[in-house]
Amino acid sequence: MIFEASQFLSGVGSPIYYFADTGSRMFWLHWLTAAICISVVLKSYSTVDRRHVTSHLADWSYWLNSSTIKDYCLMFINAGLRASLWLPLIGSRLIGTLVVARTMRDQFGFPEEVVWDPISLTLLYTVIYFVIDDLSRFALHVAMHKVPLLWRLHRVHHSATTLTPFTVFRVHPIESAIYFFRAFFVFSLVSGFFVWLFGRHLSIIDVLGVNALGFIANAAFANLRHSHVWVGFGKLEYFLVSPAQHQLHHSSQPGRGNYGSVLSIWDRWLGTFKLSGTRRVLNFGLKETNL
Repeated sequence: MIFEASQFLSGVGSPIYYFADTGSRMFWLHWLTAAICISVVLKSYSTVDRRHVTSHLADWSYWLNSSTIKDYCLMFINAGLRASLWLPLIGSRLIGTLVVARTMRDQFGFPEEVVWDPISLTLLYTVIYFVIDDLSRFALHVAMHKVPLLWRLHRVHHSATTLTPFTVFRVHPIESAIYFFRAFFVFSLVSGFFVWLFGRHLSIIDVLGVNALGFIANAAFANLRHSHVWVGFGKLEYFLVSPAQHQLHHSSQPGRGNYGSVLSIWDRWLGTFKLSGTRRVLNFGLKETNL
């Protein structure tokens, strides 16, 4: 494939559109819900702690320092590479879906017609996709920490000493490509299976609207995962990963655990689950090579 500079430069500008992309954490509504969540959470803080957090968030040096500048640079670089290399290489997710559906048909023939009402089918499809997608994120994240070669890539993300919502883009370009392929294959496999099984009963709206649960997850505290605002979920953390739990994962102390993205049940099964506990001040960045 010939690398075209025009495609790269066009991709570099794509992060501007993240604020209008409902599938991105940068979507403007997610910033609004994050601000509302912060205002609600701060009511439980003492007056001193509340002033500390608000002054911290309002300080330009929190958003612009040696750590965050790397976040912004990698955000634009990865966007350019994705537009010029990954997207032309892979093509549309719908193409992947159709390839999987046709392969299933060629291998197993046409299945007996399974009829579900549209609402139940949409809910089933959305939930199954969400769970498998979240599990695959968890498995790959664990591998990023446990496989030395992958850790050399992932340590770029954990080298951040300041966490902001833009830290989610602080990813080595090769890791970004790996996660892109992961998302493509999970979507294609799950969607292709459903298209093969349910055929004409599954509409294109069902396929394109599969990220409904992801949208809700992003709207609810996702932008606080990479921040210095402590938000724990109490006993709900046994099922859902709270921002505080992910901040513990990013802390410089060894034995981070909490590899999950949305569901914490995977960490419980693997034995890497940690409750957030009481609010505390954490240091971020790399002190240990692990894990």
